[in-house]
Amino acid sequence: MGEKLLKDGADANVVKDVGKAYYYLKNYEKCISYYQMLEKVDKQTEMTLYMMTLSYRELKNLDMAITYAKKTIEEGISPNTATYYSLMAGLQESSGKLTTAVSSYKRGLTFNESGSTYYRLGLLYDLKLKQSKNAYTYYNLYLASKPDTKVEKGQIDYVTGRLADLKAVTK
Repeated sequence: MGEKLLKDGADANVVKDVGKAYYYLKNYEKCISYYQMLEKVDKQTEMTLYMMTLSYRELKNLDMAITYAKKTIEEGISPNTATYYSLMAGLQESSGKLTTAVSSYKRGLTFNESGSTYYRLGLLYDLKLKQSKNAYTYYNLYLASKPDTKVEKGQIDYVTGRLADLKAVTK
């Protein structure tokens, strides 16, 4: 029935349903072919990519299964996840949960490396946790992220000065 509907035009929702039906009928090649139609027009979803992963796994094409597992993960993760972790870390820091804040900042870095997160970690280690060696590391990572010298001049100057102070302490 789904294929008959598709003859009148390829509606993405019908394509998703037909692909899913073929998966459950164990016709993995057909499932993949329908979901590839969605990919070509950028209409794939986390679920369609997941079904492709499973289909490739069933066909013993593990390289493609791995490729689609990665695509599934990327599709399922918000591009703002790192920002959300930084927000949570800042709140934790403000409420005095400093080690939890460190963990949240670092978790955010696994989604997107950010100069501002390195800077926040440097400050946290330096001023609140009094861990000079860690502060030194994160301040250097901040500078290595090449912050905008016009926008972040004050932060860059501060970090450069702190690094000079911390260099003597960390050796």
